[in-house]
This record gives sequence, C-alpha cells and structure tokens, in this order.
Amino acid sequence: MTVRELVRTITQRWTFTKSADSDALIRRFRPDIYRLALSLTASRDIAEDVTQEVCVRLVKSEENVRQVEAVWPYIRQITVRCGLTAKTTHTCDSLDESTLSKGADPSEAAAVAHVLSKLSPEHRAILALVTYEGLSYDEVSALLDIPSGSVASRLHNAKQQFKKHWEDPS
Repeated sequence: MTVRELVRTITQRWTFTKSADSDALIRRFRPDIYRLALSLTASRDIAEDVTQEVCVRLVKSEENVRQVEAVWPYIRQITVRCGLTAKTTHTCDSLDESTLSKGADPSEAAAVAHVLSKLSPEHRAILALVTYEGLSYDEVSALLDIPSGSVASRLHNAKQQFKKHWEDPS
C-alpha cells in the first residue's frame, strides 16, 4: 500500500468534506518531505514512516495549511519535528545515495552515509537543515525553537563529530 493510499484510508472520513487540495499538496511535497526525513533519520523505513505521519497531519490540518503564507516552511517544520521524535535506527545502507549528492562516487556516498549514521539525530538534523536545505542559522533556530547561538554550537559539534568519524571509521 502506498503512502497516498494509506493516507486516504486513514483519513477517509475527511474525504467527504475536504477538497482535492490535500492530494495535490501531498503529491507536490511528498518527495521533499521524504528527502528531508531521510536526511534526518538516516533510515529509509523510518523516513517512510515520518513521511506518512507528515502527510496524515497535513490532511488533518488542511485548514491550517490554507492559512499559512508559505507552505513549504510549515511542512518542513512538521517534518523536522516528526523526524526528531521518530525512533532512529542506524545502518550503513540506510541513506539513499541520491540524498547525499547526485553524480557522486557511490563508494564515497556510502562512506558519507555510514558516517552520518553514527551521528546523533540532533547533529544529523542540524547538518541536514544547514547543508541540504540551505537554511540560515536564524531559520534553523526558529524551526527547532532554539537560540541561534545553539545552532552555531551544535553545527560546530556536528561537523567535529563528522570529521572524527570520517578520519577514524572504526
């Protein structure tokens, strides 16, 4: 069963009162939600679960989604919060190489995925938001509800941990 089918099944009672906006929204943002969830969790299975949870929340809160000015930051915030609260399982093969860098050497992408899987979810989140999403410290601060100084500090620590694991893969 696809995520879309599951969302429809779970939210069947809303289909009579909601428009096709939810389907269009999910169709448009699902790949981005999954990519961010995968960056945060380092697990395909958990990223799928997070994506599903975000889609369900979007369908349930369609009225709230209509009221926000910029939809992606709202969805990104839900995704980050779901991803950080999800149970994390770390495996070397869990990250999709396309998440890391298109056209990159597959062995290097696997090595990066392995190092990322050793980082804490908080460190992966900071790296994903700053590196993959290109957010500023202030945007990450607002998204995670922490001071900008903490973002800088956590990013520094995440980079140090990444470097440590990169240089000593054991």
